[in-house]
Amino acid sequence: MKKLVILSLAWAFVFTVPELSAGSPTETYFNQEVAQNKVTILGGGYSKDTWKVFYHRKEIKEASANSFTYLDGEYGKDNWKVFYKGTPPLKKPLPVHLVI
Repeated sequence: MKKLVILSLAWAFVFTVPELSAGSPTETYFNQEVAQNKVTILGGGYSKDTWKVFYHRKEIKEASANSFTYLDGEYGKDNWKVFYKGTPPLKKPLPVHLVI
């Protein structure tokens, strides 16, 4: 009976901890790259391999891995854009309303 309880708890742990359960294709790719020591951890949740940039294991499609660097806090940049929490800048500026 003890073995059954222990096995049940272990099984529940594996499938409730995100790092141990199978995730999205991007997370699977990321885990494989980490296992092969191909991912460079930059800091602030950012990491990259030869072709892709990640923020907390999610690919940033708009970022260029060749030039991407970690700045500080939750900021990173490539040659064209600055990213905050893995999100590129808005394509259109927010409307400005003057209040007089």
